[in-house]
Amino acid sequence: MIKPSEPIKKEVVEVKNGVHYDYYWFVIIDSVYDPSALFDYEISLGRIDGGNPDMFISLIDGRNPTEFDYDIKSDMDGADSIRINRASPVWERNAWEPRAGIVAVVGVKVTEPTTYNLVLSE
Repeated sequence: MIKPSEPIKKEVVEVKNGVHYDYYWFVIIDSVYDPSALFDYEISLGRIDGGNPDMFISLIDGRNPTEFDYDIKSDMDGADSIRINRASPVWERNAWEPRAGIVAVVGVKVTEPTTYNLVLSE
């Protein structure tokens, strides 16, 4: 589970040619206890040196997201940020109900040696 300022890595998957994904996870349970909860989480990725990592997120099913299979992505230059909240269109688009609890897997795609920080805030 990613905790503010304390990410825990799920695994590292090598794709090819030095490209790899670092995977982290957390669970959103706000609406399990309160179905009307207006949860709002932000996942921020900032590089410390070199490279330009990109962030991909899968929701609900726990799969490892990639640049070809994800629910939400951020592939901006420099720092990346993604918000997951009750108003996100992903729930209606996929006919998902967040009241059951949400497993979020964050994939950080790294294409060259890079040091980065990943932080979850609520």
